[in-house]
Amino acid sequence: GLLTAVMWGICQLRFVIDPNGAKDDLVKEISQDLNLPVLGQDDQPVGRMKNRFSHSKFITQAMLAVIYGHAWFEQVGEIVDGKWRLRKLAPRMPQTIRQINIAPDGGLVSIMQWAPVGWNMQNNTPGNYPYGPEIPVDRLVGFIFQQEGLSWAGRSMMRDCFRDWIIKDR
Repeated sequence: GLLTAVMWGICQLRFVIDPNGAKDDLVKEISQDLNLPVLGQDDQPVGRMKNRFSHSKFITQAMLAVIYGHAWFEQVGEIVDGKWRLRKLAPRMPQTIRQINIAPDGGLVSIMQWAPVGWNMQNNTPGNYPYGPEIPVDRLVGFIFQQEGLSWAGRSMMRDCFRDWIIKDR
């Protein structure tokens, strides 16, 4: 019930792009990339969704951060008319994260995943067989719920419920 109350309310919000004085062509590109309407303009019909970013799906997946403490997405884009354009934010599910690499100053460096089924061993360096891809910070979007200190793993909303649940379960 707690998760439903938190997540449902956020997922039902109407998101818009606020131009805030930015150039019209830039606002239009961002609106197209994120598939969101511009504040103060009539909503345009949504185009076909194949190979397009789905903001509502992204918000639902980003809400996993409250359950697991973190949610990671890899930016995937393409060059269109000489400009890099967002195609999707590919989720990197919390269960697949093997390691979060942190710089000595506490900044995020990268995340590493476990090897997916069928991972090509030739993609790995010797001795790294079970390890999957490493995604550098410049390709990541991360949501960290209640970050404590230098921990980029965050804190699950469910942590406070665990003690009561385990006692009742036993």
